[in-house]
Amino acid sequence: MAQTFTGVQGYESADAGTNLMGDTTRISHQESESANLILIQAFGKVIGRAQSCSSEIQYGTQGVYEIGSIMPQEHVFLKYEGTLTLERVRVRKNSLVDFGLTQVDEHILEQGLVNIIIMDKYTQTVTLAYYNCSAVNYQISNRANELVTETLNMTYLSAGNNNTNNTFFKGGKFGY
Repeated sequence: MAQTFTGVQGYESADAGTNLMGDTTRISHQESESANLILIQAFGKVIGRAQSCSSEIQYGTQGVYEIGSIMPQEHVFLKYEGTLTLERVRVRKNSLVDFGLTQVDEHILEQGLVNIIIMDKYTQTVTLAYYNCSAVNYQISNRANELVTETLNMTYLSAGNNNTNNTFFKGGKFGY
């Protein structure tokens, strides 16, 4: 069973029930961010067995041109479109559907929005948050002699981090 984040020690995965924190003295000097130093959360619980989480933001950037020159005179941002892809090893008793992130039937029409939070597991600060995510598509991959994986592609309305002036953040921590 998942626990609410109460401190550095004892944080448990929603799936595995294993301690994710470990010894901080070995990495306290490390400045580079690596995937083994973060947690991915939704609904205040860690999304266990995640293998990949990637995002892309398109700004709809268009050059403004004029007759007499092949060079753009300026670039204009026309739209914001954020996408997020989450891939994980499927867990028998807690798939992404069970977790509440997507559906496999007409209940997708009732699916609400979700915030996906990337958090430094040692400092508890939010690295990046994706707000108001909606499922775009869901895939399950079954291959001989391999782990079953599930991939969820989402679109989000906005993203932010500790440096973003966003009302979702309260003192550098994400406020649910």
